[in-house]
Amino acid sequence: MEKNFEVISCLASASLIPENLTTAPGFTAFANKSKVVVVNSRQKPTLFEEPGTVSLVKHVKLEFQDCLVVGTFNGHLCIYCKEHKKGLHTIQKKETDAEPVYFHGCDTDGKSLLFLGGSLGICVYVVREDTIKELPTISTKLHVISVAYDNGRLYAGDEGGSVHIYQQQGITPNSFGRLAKIEGKGFPCNSIKVLKGGKTVVCGYDNGTISLIDVKSKTPVMTMKAHCSPVMAIAAHPSKVQFASVGEDSYLNVWNYNEKMNKVTVVNSLSMAKKFAVGVSYCEDGDITATFFDDPNIYKFYG
Repeated sequence: MEKNFEVISCLASASLIPENLTTAPGFTAFANKSKVVVVNSRQKPTLFEEPGTVSLVKHVKLEFQDCLVVGTFNGHLCIYCKEHKKGLHTIQKKETDAEPVYFHGCDTDGKSLLFLGGSLGICVYVVREDTIKELPTISTKLHVISVAYDNGRLYAGDEGGSVHIYQQQGITPNSFGRLAKIEGKGFPCNSIKVLKGGKTVVCGYDNGTISLIDVKSKTPVMTMKAHCSPVMAIAAHPSKVQFASVGEDSYLNVWNYNEKMNKVTVVNSLSMAKKFAVGVSYCEDGDITATFFDDPNIYKFYG
């Protein structure tokens, strides 16, 4: 990848957590310890303090508006308007001896259901403009790190590398039945995304591999060594069957996937020497943004 990029200076550096970058039209955000850094389209960064070390920051679409979801390692969950200025809902999950509380991974059904990776499964909430209701957790027995939803199916990657696939079976919010479990190999699944068209799911693991799962057959069709160290985040292109990945090896890689031929090719690759990459996201126009651990900048790559 040619170094055709813009550096957006921020007020703090990115923490070392998976998927530590999120974008929405006009806004970009990432976590710095107990703070959330939000940058608007005029490249003006703002810091917001949270009541605990941030483990999750994600822009999501809900029926009533676009929101920014922030979760912490001590079970605090906040839902804000997308620029973070207005708090909409706050929940504090209580920790028990049997279930420590922290959040990783997040997605929605685009309507009212919010899915979060939790200590022992997938936490599910019904979120409306004036109310939020917690539903029973979908149990996986292991900590869920990554979550994705597409077309009635819910995908979750856990700390052992297993991928759980569920199908929404009715009109009630919590009617998810398990379709399959793809057993892991002991390496956490740090990121999971559904590619454009909904035929393929991409999973990034702590051992540097990326697996591609066929949605129809619910089986892996390819596993490749993508990075020399943990894959920290994957982003799906908004209009192409293409994805980007970043890892602790400092590399940002962009991949095309030919679904008919089951072939992955590298489109671009860039290393930011001696920097752990921790977040990656596509903008609506196909440009890519990335964050790096202990680096107080957002990098926007063009073309």
